[in-house]
Amino acid sequence: MFIKHRYCVLGLAILSLVFGSVASIAEDSSVSDARLNKIDGLLTNARELALQRNEMCGVLIAQLRDVNLSAPARIRCAEALASLNCNEAIAVLIEFIELTDPSAVRPERSIENVYPCIPILAQYGDAAMPQLVKAWVATGDSRKRTMILMSLRHSTICSNAVAFAKGMAIHSVDKGTTASLNELADAIEAK
Repeated sequence: MFIKHRYCVLGLAILSLVFGSVASIAEDSSVSDARLNKIDGLLTNARELALQRNEMCGVLIAQLRDVNLSAPARIRCAEALASLNCNEAIAVLIEFIELTDPSAVRPERSIENVYPCIPILAQYGDAAMPQLVKAWVATGDSRKRTMILMSLRHSTICSNAVAFAKGMAIHSVDKGTTASLNELADAIEAK
Protein backbone atom coordinates (compact mmCIF):
# COMPACT_ATOMS: atom_id res chain seq x y z
CA MET A 1 0.00 0.00 0.00
CA PHE A 2 2.76 2.46 0.93
CA ILE A 3 4.74 1.50 -2.18
CA LYS A 4 1.84 2.86 -4.25
CA HIS A 5 2.06 6.05 -2.17
CA ARG A 6 5.65 6.50 -3.28
CA TYR A 7 4.55 6.09 -6.90
CA CYS A 8 1.84 8.66 -6.32
CA VAL A 9 4.37 11.15 -4.95
CA LEU A 10 6.63 10.39 -7.91
CA GLY A 11 3.66 10.91 -10.22
CA LEU A 12 2.90 14.29 -8.71
CA ALA A 13 6.53 15.29 -9.22
CA ILE A 14 6.28 14.16 -12.85
CA LEU A 15 3.10 16.22 -13.23
CA SER A 16 4.90 19.36 -12.12
CA LEU A 17 7.74 18.64 -14.54
CA VAL A 18 5.30 17.92 -17.37
CA PHE A 19 3.31 21.08 -16.88
CA GLY A 20 6.53 23.07 -16.72
CA SER A 21 7.64 21.38 -19.97
CA VAL A 22 4.29 22.03 -21.64
CA ALA A 23 4.66 25.76 -20.94
CA SER A 24 8.10 25.82 -22.55
CA ILE A 25 6.79 23.88 -25.56
CA ALA A 26 4.24 26.57 -26.25
CA GLU A 27 7.10 29.04 -26.52
CA ASP A 28 9.30 26.81 -28.70
CA SER A 29 7.66 26.02 -32.05
CA SER A 30 10.56 23.84 -33.20
CA VAL A 31 9.85 20.96 -30.82
CA SER A 32 10.61 17.56 -32.31
CA ASP A 33 8.06 14.77 -32.65
CA ALA A 34 10.15 12.59 -30.33
CA ARG A 35 9.91 15.19 -27.59
CA LEU A 36 6.15 15.50 -28.08
CA ASN A 37 5.81 11.71 -27.90
CA LYS A 38 7.79 11.71 -24.66
CA ILE A 39 5.48 14.35 -23.22
CA ASP A 40 2.42 12.37 -24.33
CA GLY A 41 3.84 9.37 -22.50
CA LEU A 42 4.42 11.43 -19.37
CA LEU A 43 0.87 12.77 -19.50
CA THR A 44 -0.49 9.23 -19.87
CA ASN A 45 1.58 8.12 -16.87
CA ALA A 46 0.37 11.13 -14.87
CA ARG A 47 -3.27 10.26 -15.64
CA GLU A 48 -2.69 6.65 -14.57
CA LEU A 49 -1.04 7.80 -11.33
CA ALA A 50 -3.96 10.13 -10.61
CA LEU A 51 -6.36 7.21 -11.09
CA GLN A 52 -4.23 5.04 -8.77
CA ARG A 53 -4.25 7.83 -6.16
CA ASN A 54 -8.04 8.04 -6.31
CA GLU A 55 -8.28 4.27 -5.98
CA MET A 56 -5.89 4.32 -3.01
CA CYS A 57 -7.97 7.03 -1.34
CA GLY A 58 -11.10 4.91 -1.73
CA VAL A 59 -9.41 1.85 -0.22
CA LEU A 60 -7.96 3.86 2.67
CA ILE A 61 -11.32 5.50 3.42
CA ALA A 62 -12.98 2.08 3.47
CA GLN A 63 -10.31 0.80 5.85
CA LEU A 64 -10.67 3.86 8.09
CA ARG A 65 -14.41 3.15 8.31
CA ASP A 66 -13.85 -0.53 9.11
CA VAL A 67 -14.45 -0.74 12.86
CA ASN A 68 -13.16 -4.33 12.81
CA LEU A 69 -9.62 -3.09 12.05
CA SER A 70 -7.39 -2.22 14.97
CA ALA A 71 -7.23 1.42 15.98
CA PRO A 72 -3.51 1.72 15.08
CA ALA A 73 -4.24 0.37 11.57
CA ARG A 74 -7.11 2.82 11.13
CA ILE A 75 -4.92 5.67 12.37
CA ARG A 76 -2.23 4.73 9.82
CA CYS A 77 -4.95 4.88 7.14
CA ALA A 78 -5.92 8.37 8.34
CA GLU A 79 -2.28 9.49 8.22
CA ALA A 80 -1.88 8.06 4.71
CA LEU A 81 -5.02 9.88 3.56
CA ALA A 82 -3.61 13.16 4.87
CA SER A 83 -0.26 12.54 3.17
CA LEU A 84 -2.14 11.94 -0.09
CA ASN A 85 -4.09 15.15 0.59
CA CYS A 86 -7.29 13.21 -0.01
CA ASN A 87 -9.97 15.84 0.57
CA GLU A 88 -12.69 13.21 0.18
CA ALA A 89 -11.55 11.83 3.54
CA ILE A 90 -12.22 15.00 5.54
CA ALA A 91 -15.84 14.12 6.34
CA VAL A 92 -14.81 10.59 7.39
CA LEU A 93 -12.01 11.95 9.58
CA ILE A 94 -14.52 14.27 11.27
CA GLU A 95 -16.89 11.33 11.72
CA PHE A 96 -14.12 9.36 13.45
CA ILE A 97 -12.48 12.29 15.26
CA GLU A 98 -12.96 10.36 18.52
CA LEU A 99 -10.84 7.44 17.29
CA THR A 100 -8.31 6.86 20.05
CA ASP A 101 -4.77 5.59 19.97
CA PRO A 102 -4.45 3.00 22.75
CA SER A 103 -0.66 3.16 22.52
CA ALA A 104 -0.72 6.79 23.74
CA VAL A 105 -0.86 5.84 27.41
CA ARG A 106 2.46 7.38 28.36
CA PRO A 107 2.55 10.15 30.99
CA GLU A 108 3.30 12.92 28.46
CA ARG A 109 0.23 12.10 26.39
CA SER A 110 -1.64 15.04 24.93
CA ILE A 111 -5.08 15.21 23.39
CA GLU A 112 -3.43 15.18 19.95
CA ASN A 113 -1.64 11.94 20.80
CA VAL A 114 -4.73 10.27 22.22
CA TYR A 115 -7.00 11.51 19.40
CA PRO A 116 -4.73 11.57 16.32
CA CYS A 117 -7.49 12.66 13.92
CA ILE A 118 -7.30 16.13 15.50
CA PRO A 119 -3.82 16.99 14.12
CA ILE A 120 -4.50 14.96 10.98
CA LEU A 121 -7.50 17.16 10.19
CA ALA A 122 -5.41 20.23 10.98
CA GLN A 123 -2.95 19.15 8.25
CA TYR A 124 -5.68 19.76 5.67
CA GLY A 125 -5.76 23.45 6.58
CA ASP A 126 -8.31 25.56 4.73
CA ALA A 127 -9.67 22.53 2.86
CA ALA A 128 -11.04 21.07 6.11
CA MET A 129 -12.18 24.32 7.70
CA PRO A 130 -15.70 24.61 6.21
CA GLN A 131 -16.52 21.00 7.04
CA LEU A 132 -15.13 21.34 10.57
CA VAL A 133 -17.17 24.50 11.20
CA LYS A 134 -20.35 22.91 9.83
CA ALA A 135 -19.76 19.75 11.89
CA TRP A 136 -19.30 21.86 15.02
CA VAL A 137 -22.64 23.57 14.40
CA ALA A 138 -24.40 20.30 13.53
CA THR A 139 -23.34 18.32 16.60
CA GLY A 140 -24.73 18.80 20.05
CA ASP A 141 -22.09 16.54 21.54
CA SER A 142 -19.84 18.73 23.69
CA ARG A 143 -16.98 16.23 23.55
CA LYS A 144 -17.01 16.12 19.74
CA ARG A 145 -17.30 19.92 19.64
CA THR A 146 -14.20 20.18 21.84
CA MET A 147 -12.27 17.93 19.47
CA ILE A 148 -13.39 19.90 16.41
CA LEU A 149 -12.39 23.11 18.17
CA MET A 150 -8.99 21.59 19.00
CA SER A 151 -8.50 20.72 15.34
CA LEU A 152 -9.35 24.28 14.28
CA ARG A 153 -7.04 25.70 16.93
CA HIS A 154 -4.27 23.20 16.17
CA SER A 155 -4.03 24.23 12.56
CA THR A 156 -2.67 27.29 10.87
CA ILE A 157 -6.17 28.30 9.82
CA CYS A 158 -7.39 29.86 13.07
CA SER A 159 -7.91 33.35 11.69
CA ASN A 160 -9.56 31.97 8.55
CA ALA A 161 -11.83 29.76 10.66
CA VAL A 162 -12.88 32.73 12.79
CA ALA A 163 -13.65 34.78 9.68
CA PHE A 164 -15.50 31.86 8.09
CA ALA A 165 -17.63 31.23 11.20
CA LYS A 166 -18.44 34.94 11.58
CA GLY A 167 -19.29 35.21 7.89
CA MET A 168 -21.62 32.22 8.10
CA ALA A 169 -23.20 33.72 11.23
CA ILE A 170 -23.93 36.98 9.42
CA HIS A 171 -25.67 35.13 6.58
CA SER A 172 -27.50 32.59 8.71
CA VAL A 173 -31.25 33.05 9.04
CA ASP A 174 -31.56 30.65 11.96
CA LYS A 175 -30.90 32.36 15.31
CA GLY A 176 -29.66 29.12 16.90
CA THR A 177 -27.14 28.57 14.09
CA THR A 178 -26.03 32.20 14.28
CA ALA A 179 -25.46 31.92 18.03
CA SER A 180 -23.59 28.63 17.57
CA LEU A 181 -21.31 30.10 14.89
CA ASN A 182 -20.56 33.17 17.00
CA GLU A 183 -19.84 30.88 19.95
CA LEU A 184 -17.38 28.92 17.79
CA ALA A 185 -15.64 32.09 16.56
CA ASP A 186 -15.26 33.29 20.14
CA ALA A 187 -13.96 29.89 21.26
CA ILE A 188 -11.33 29.81 18.50
CA GLU A 189 -10.20 33.34 19.35
CA ALA A 190 -9.97 32.44 23.06
CA LYS A 191 -7.08 30.06 22.31
